[in-house]
Amino acid sequence: MSQQPEGWENLRYYEDSLKTCLDSLRKSPTDAIRKTWNKQFKDLLKETLEMKGAMDYPFDSLKSIAKLTSPDHYFRIFNWNVQNNNGTFTYYGFVLVPDNKIRIFELFDQGITIKEPEDKTLDNRKWLGALYYDIIISGTKGRKEYTLLGWDGHNKTSARKIIDVMVIQSDKIQFGAPIFVGSDKSVKKRIVFEFSSQASMTLRYNEKEQLLVYDHLIPESPAAEGIPEFYFPDGSFDGFRLENERWIFVPDVDARRGKDKKDRWWNDPKKN
Repeated sequence: MSQQPEGWENLRYYEDSLKTCLDSLRKSPTDAIRKTWNKQFKDLLKETLEMKGAMDYPFDSLKSIAKLTSPDHYFRIFNWNVQNNNGTFTYYGFVLVPDNKIRIFELFDQGITIKEPEDKTLDNRKWLGALYYDIIISGTKGRKEYTLLGWDGHNKTSARKIIDVMVIQSDKIQFGAPIFVGSDKSVKKRIVFEFSSQASMTLRYNEKEQLLVYDHLIPESPAAEGIPEFYFPDGSFDGFRLENERWIFVPDVDARRGKDKKDRWWNDPKKN
């Protein structure tokens, strides 16, 4: 029998308590009760992440939250959402960076107050909330820069897929960077796709080609132009290719490659 890593016995004890809080949160019938259980879960999770071994401990019993580790094993994200009675979602998260000393950044969802999000530089205190499902290393020259793919339930009529960028610095993290070059050569700090809540939009990373592939969205009729809740995939794909640490728009991508497991799981978290 192999020896378990240091600290895992204590973490297993805390995981049992976290699971109890999370199960109660998911079963709660009202916003007020969910808020109470979510605070207990969040506070206990932060305490747990400060413990030795948290960077590698799997937390397998916490099924309804995202637990992502960066490809270079530099940081880990714990990320979850809470559905509100009005059909919207509130997002929560911690970024664990055990570099030299343990740093934990709590994410505060301020999405409802952020206008024109594609042009904003944000931080963990003012965060465009989303449920992340993939991390891509997109910058290495002098700074730790990562591209994040996320889903946002947004509201009853529309959902969003988000391509964001997180930069880890010595004492803070930043979201958003001017690295997205669009079809018209304009530069954005993140990309936000908004579409009908009745649709599923593919957004995935092809590591071999260093290409983000996504459904091309169009309105269901000319009269619906500019109204996101009437936008649907049209069966074609566009993309962004990583070139010299910038994402460059690529039209008409061949997306015949089969969807991977992560893409199937995260197309529509409402169904899970």
